[in-house]
Amino acid sequence: MNVDKLINDAIKGYDEYRKRCKLIEKEAQKYIDFDEGVSCEYVIGTGLSLSIVIPVNHTFRECVCPVVGFFEYAKGKDKLSVDDIKKLSL
Repeated sequence: MNVDKLINDAIKGYDEYRKRCKLIEKEAQKYIDFDEGVSCEYVIGTGLSLSIVIPVNHTFRECVCPVVGFFEYAKGKDKLSVDDIKKLSL
C-alpha cells in the first residue's frame, strides 16, 4: 500500500468536495431573500447540509438544512423567507 498516494488522493478528494460545496452554496444563495451567509458542509447523521445565518432580529442566528430537502422545497419558488428556512431547519 502506497501511503503517499493515499494521502494525495484524500487531499484531492477533499479539494473536490470543497469546490462542489462552493457551487452548492452559490446555488442556495439564489433562493435566499436575505444575505447573511450560507455554507455547505457534511453533518454526521444528516449528510450534506446548508448552514444558513439569518438576520439578527430573529430568535436564533443559524439554521442547518439538509441540502436535498432545501432544494426540493425551493423548487418552483423564487425566494425563500426566514420562516421558510426555519421550517426546513433541523
